[in-house]
Amino acid sequence: MAKKINGIEVPEICSGYFEYKMSKTMADAIIRSTKEKKNPQTILCDFVNTQLGLKGYCVKVIVEIN
Repeated sequence: MAKKINGIEVPEICSGYFEYKMSKTMADAIIRSTKEKKNPQTILCDFVNTQLGLKGYCVKVIVEIN
């Protein structure tokens, strides 16, 4: 059974989890481009996990103010 960290479900088999830091400009663009009505944190974590090819699983995105 997958566990939840910061509201994000982490798969049982992964090489660890992490938090990712992103600019506000990038975060806003990703959220605007998404048609789904989801929690913004979920949208950003999904983007990091599927598009950036990082080892591990993102459970939180920290948005920096520009």
